[in-house]
Amino acid sequence: DASSRVRSERAFLSELGADCRMPVAVHASIHGVRLRLRALVLSPSGSERIEGSAEGALESPEMLGITLGSELLQRGAGRLLEASG
Repeated sequence: DASSRVRSERAFLSELGADCRMPVAVHASIHGVRLRLRALVLSPSGSERIEGSAEGALESPEMLGITLGSELLQRGAGRLLEASG
């Protein structure tokens, strides 16, 4: 449902500490009883990018967002976001 999608996207953005001025994209979609989250973090110039995706239970949307956010932070998304802030 729409609530699960929005909750997972918000949890992802919160985990990153991102706001609406940062180059971050996140999209949640439902596939049967599974929730899929795809995300992208860009450097301010757009020359660097970190992408990721995760899939999980529809009943745990926040956990999915936190998990993907944490993964992207471990892969360097924090550095890209700091450069844009």
